[in-house]
Order: sequence, then structure tokens, then C-alpha cells
Amino acid sequence: MTENSSLVISSRISELETVRKFTDNLCLNYNIDAGIAYKFNLAFEELLSNIVFYGYDDESIHEIEILFSYDIVKLSATIKDDGKAFNPLEKAEPDTSLSIDERKIGGLGIHLVRKMMDEVRYKREGEFNIFYFSKNIK
Repeated sequence: MTENSSLVISSRISELETVRKFTDNLCLNYNIDAGIAYKFNLAFEELLSNIVFYGYDDESIHEIEILFSYDIVKLSATIKDDGKAFNPLEKAEPDTSLSIDERKIGGLGIHLVRKMMDEVRYKREGEFNIFYFSKNIK
């Protein structure tokens, strides 16, 4: 059986704390390992900071919708925002063999999300970016 929960936040960086608490409580309620909660929160931090800092051309506050889905084998989340069309999965993987000084700025956040999650997907639907990620829990 799949259970869904949703959360709507504003496009402010302070909302990361709201998402962290929500994720932590969800994981506690479903007895999901704290390590998975940590990875989910890190993924949210990377993805939501990119949306808040780079996704909008104006200073207005926008709504960001988050849908969580849980079943006995995985925890997943979908983030939906009305920012500029941007597929972070199209960015080239960073060359982690280079030193910090030699690397180009950016790209490490989505690299972390790709490595920590079991599945990541992006699509543009009308005026919305929709980013999906999931982690197997069994």
C-alpha cells in the first residue's frame, strides 16, 4: 500500500528547516532509517536551494509543492516549482578527480543527489519543473 503526504512551501531558503522537520517526522512515523532521512534532507537542501537562488527571474515569493510517497520498498519525493525551465540532470557530471581549485563551480549538488538516490527524473510540464527522486528502503 502506498501512502502520500504533501507539503507546500514558499520560495525562501528558511523553508529548508520546514522540509527537514517534515521529512524527519515522516521517516520516524514509517520507521525509516535515520541515514535515509539524512540523505533525503541533503537532497532537498541541494535541490531547493537551487530553485530558490537560481530558479526565478523576479523577487516574488513563489509556491513550491512537495509530494512524498511511501511504500514498503521505497520513499520518494516530487518537487514541483514554477521557476525557469531547467533540467539539472542535463549538466555534465563534475570531474571529481580534479582538485577543488581546478574544478568548475557548480554541479556537485546534483552529483550528490544522483549518487545518494536510487532514481532521479526531471520533466517540464507546462510552466512547471517537476523533479522526482526516490530511495529504496528495503
